[in-house]
Amino acid sequence: MSQNKKRKIDTECRIFNDNWSLSYFFIEYRNKAMCLICYETVAVFKEFNIKRHYESKHQNKYVNCKGNLRTSLLEKFKQNFKSERVGNVFEKYNRGKDEIIRASYEVANLIARENKSFSDGEFVKKCILASVKEIIPEKMSVFENISLSRNTITRRVEDIGGDLMTQLQIKSKTFTFFSLALDESTDVSDTAQLLIFIRGIDILYTLDI
Repeated sequence: MSQNKKRKIDTECRIFNDNWSLSYFFIEYRNKAMCLICYETVAVFKEFNIKRHYESKHQNKYVNCKGNLRTSLLEKFKQNFKSERVGNVFEKYNRGKDEIIRASYEVANLIARENKSFSDGEFVKKCILASVKEIIPEKMSVFENISLSRNTITRRVEDIGGDLMTQLQIKSKTFTFFSLALDESTDVSDTAQLLIFIRGIDILYTLDI
């Protein structure tokens, strides 16, 4: 009995050692040790368990990453994890299980990608309701709650644009080298638009566009 109690206390008193981040690419996240490479977690802050995970799954790939290269790689993994946490607006609303709002974002995204008028959202809703009425009329009230007005679509597209900008800012910080391409064109209203394309590689020569 005393041995079990001692083991339980010993486990509860363990704390995360910051040196494990550089040695094994782990961080403390939600009271668990989490691998920044594969996002798997280790429940107990015990170096043996963390080291075993790293050596069995990742060591062969990163064993030669030492010194400044390893430090830079750790920062890259941390930035990638922050980017994952920021996520995009679709994932955020999916986690919240708010399917109605998520559907509104999906339609707004399609309208923007196809360069359609934001007022087309109202026509899309009429098409959706007409189809639902014939196929699953008992769900009519659910689809009626999807907001696709011009103002709503405008806000959704602005949210998506802001989210993409945030992801680009986070991703670009990991670039070791990058190139830019610029082009000027006009939209349907004959207004000049500047297009900027960026392509970069990180310290592992992973290409991002």
